Amino acid sequence: MRIVFLLLFIASLSCLATVANAQTVLKVNVPFDFVVRGKTLPAADYNIDRTSLNDSTGLAFVNGKEHVGIRATAIDATLGGTRLDFLKVGSTYFLTDILTPTGTLHFPISRKYEHIAGNTGQTSTTSVAAE
Repeated sequence: MRIVFLLLFIASLSCLATVANAQTVLKVNVPFDFVVRGKTLPAADYNIDRTSLNDSTGLAFVNGKEHVGIRATAIDATLGGTRLDFLKVGSTYFLTDILTPTGTLHFPISRKYEHIAGNTGQTSTTSVAAE
């Protein structure tokens, strides 16, 4: 029985260490609702955290109400910065890139909206500065 408690104690310490090691990559205020990887997030102040120290593509958008995990499809280590880039199609904003000090993470929009963007010509790009 003591071994079971010892193993549970060790497992809980590992979980706490993982949570403590989550690193905030950026802090940003997004003034509009936006879509990333099919999920709609509200306008808010967000901390963008790494989901794991060993995974450079996984990020979590965290605010007081939301905690949404996403995964980038591509990383470009040659371009760095501190901003989020959006493609506006009609009245909908899509997150396309997150520029961090260590590189740019890319998030493609769905093919449906890519097709609409190509046909309507009602698109623009917007960037939001981050800390």
